[in-house]
Amino acid sequence: MHALADAKGRLIAILLTGGEAHDCLIAERLIRRVKRPKRMLGDKAYDSAELREELDERGTKPVIPNRSNRNQPYGFSKRFSLLRAPLCLADANIWAM
Repeated sequence: MHALADAKGRLIAILLTGGEAHDCLIAERLIRRVKRPKRMLGDKAYDSAELREELDERGTKPVIPNRSNRNQPYGFSKRFSLLRAPLCLADANIWAM
């Protein structure tokens, strides 16, 4: 299950997939279903150039930590990243604010 929640933790989009579905590809499908959020919070599984580009095109700031193997890290706000914890709902994998 992949889910998108708002800043108050309310689910705004859900997509059920097989276990082999790549998180970033599903995230792109989810964000196209909702109104443009100011920020998108996610864990390292969402650190892809393609997803960051999609978010940038929508005017949404990604708040996603860099994978340890990233050669050129993106800027990352730990302050906003801390907001992810209260939004973790039923194995939801992605969050929006």
